[in-house]
Amino acid sequence: MGKFIDLTGQEFGRLKVIKRENGKWLCKCQCGNDKLITSTNVVKYKSCGCYKRKRINYNNINELGKKYHKLTIIGKEFTKLGKHKAIKCKCDCGKEKIVIYSHLINGHQKSCGCYKRIYLENQVFGRLKVVKLQGISDKRHLIWKCICECGNIKLCEGHLLRKGQIKSCGCLQRDNLLNMVYSESLRYIKCGNCGKKIETFKKDKKYCSLECKSIVQRNKNTIKRCIDPIYKEMLRKRSQEWRQKKINQDPEFKQRHNEYMKLRCRRKQILKLIDQRIKSFQM
Repeated sequence: MGKFIDLTGQEFGRLKVIKRENGKWLCKCQCGNDKLITSTNVVKYKSCGCYKRKRINYNNINELGKKYHKLTIIGKEFTKLGKHKAIKCKCDCGKEKIVIYSHLINGHQKSCGCYKRIYLENQVFGRLKVVKLQGISDKRHLIWKCICECGNIKLCEGHLLRKGQIKSCGCLQRDNLLNMVYSESLRYIKCGNCGKKIETFKKDKKYCSLECKSIVQRNKNTIKRCIDPIYKEMLRKRSQEWRQKKINQDPEFKQRHNEYMKLRCRRKQILKLIDQRIKSFQM
């Protein structure tokens, strides 16, 4: 549990704490009423309830020229806005608006609506400088006219500028791509044999010299010579297994396969004879 805090003598709005009684605080309101309130609610409450019950006598009010936050009263008479009494006010931004009077004096309404909007004029975001407010989008976002460092004009939404999602008219992305293309990491690669740096625009990109290339090729050929007999034997076994499986499934497959192999051998013989004839005529 937290430490006990003595609130005796402290004031919260219209309430003044007198003493602690039955686990609650006895408070006295400015209107004269006493009220028992728990420790958590003492800070939240502003009165015994008289603050909400207080009625405004609109007949005796004459507040022409009085200012509440950003709104200045310019209307002489009250008008009805639904069930509420309202009065005409002028905001610091120059816009006139009819505002509910109770909201005005309670502080619920502080401006015509511009107080919530963040104005970005003359601010810089990346390469963009905000010039002026252009309008409002379909989704009720403010659209700002901006000038890029390259001279192009771009219309941007304010929330995207503040979040940093837009930093230029598009030239920044192009410049980044160019820098990436010409960066050292992409301009040079390593040789496949010795590991030296090679420029990518050279014809032979994999090796720094013919010696390195020949060494690697020689190693590949030796590996191939070792692996080739094993690989051929593996293919022969696999084809035999496949042929045996087909024969077991279909007894007539063996006969068809033999006929196909005979035709294939015959075709090879004919092609050889044709080549020999052509060579004899050329001579």
